[in-house]
Amino acid sequence: MKQIFLVLTLLLTVSISAPAYAEETDEDYSPFYVVPDILIYRPFGIAFTLIGASLFVVMSPLTAIASIPAPHDAFDKTLDILVMAPGRYTFVRPLGNLSVH
Repeated sequence: MKQIFLVLTLLLTVSISAPAYAEETDEDYSPFYVVPDILIYRPFGIAFTLIGASLFVVMSPLTAIASIPAPHDAFDKTLDILVMAPGRYTFVRPLGNLSVH
């Protein structure tokens, strides 16, 4: 019971913490999305961020080969797609705002 409480507290803390610079607009916010956001979208976002980070590490040798010809931005694109996009959706997006920017 104590472990379940600890995990739920950790998930709640991580899911509602957003950086101070995150913009929250009224037209994107819906109070009906707060509970699903905490219970479903944020945990899945954490999982996809971790999966993307491990895929990025596994694909690094192939990305290095792809970076040889110009414009030499394969690492940046791969990092943005696999790690940064799910990370922004999970950790930067305001609570209850389901829009992806």
